[in-house]
Amino acid sequence: MVNGSTRLTVVVWLRINRANQAEFEQFETKAAQIMRTHGGTIERRIGFRAGSAPPASTSLAGASGRSLELERAQIALPDEIHIVTFPDPASFERYRADPDLKALVDLRSRVIFATTVWPGFDLPPFLP
Repeated sequence: MVNGSTRLTVVVWLRINRANQAEFEQFETKAAQIMRTHGGTIERRIGFRAGSAPPASTSLAGASGRSLELERAQIALPDEIHIVTFPDPASFERYRADPDLKALVDLRSRVIFATTVWPGFDLPPFLP
């Protein structure tokens, strides 16, 4: 719990089968309907163009202050990123265990190659 809130924000990284775009939209529409029954909402979808390349390198400052370079091969862009919210972690777990969602497993496996899910929480904005 942060700042008295139990709200869960989930970042979902997706690689999809673009050849089955219509089926992907069908799956996501059904999953979003099931999600809403558990209080969840897809707040945002962020898409990346097919064939778009990550930057040639990204500089990160290490703990020692040295710059670390990440090579292009290490940075894989998703096809989409979703920002999803649930009232609390228990609602998210109920969604993931929902039999109607589990019934979509075959459709999901045809349209989504890989998924990474990062559960987190909202932080207050930086002050101006």
